[in-house]
Amino acid sequence: MTPRITQDDLGTHLDWEHDGITPRMIVYSVSRPDLYAEYFERVIMPRRLHLQDVLRDGIRSGELRADLDVETATMSIVGPVLLQVHSLGRRQPSADLSEQLMDILWPGLAATDTRPAQQTDKPPATQP
Repeated sequence: MTPRITQDDLGTHLDWEHDGITPRMIVYSVSRPDLYAEYFERVIMPRRLHLQDVLRDGIRSGELRADLDVETATMSIVGPVLLQVHSLGRRQPSADLSEQLMDILWPGLAATDTRPAQQTDKPPATQP
């Protein structure tokens, strides 16, 4: 079976943060919230949704954990990059950040069983 999703595939979703405009736009979240809202809807959300699609594909193919929370995984992948740019004041994240993050995150994302996840129409069981 040829892997459909790899650490490198997910790591490339971090590279869009290196585009140069994102750090500038984050500044506008305070001074020009209307402009930032537009940027968020047109640029950030489509990229997040694409990353979430990649994660779901990985779950379906069995390469990622069947119980993976896609929203939390998305935040775990993208959040550290935004933290470096926004909170730590770096103009650009370090060049090897995506590789370092995937080395840390991949063990928590990857399935230990490489069989595709079973599709079910039943809702997940709820805890009492």
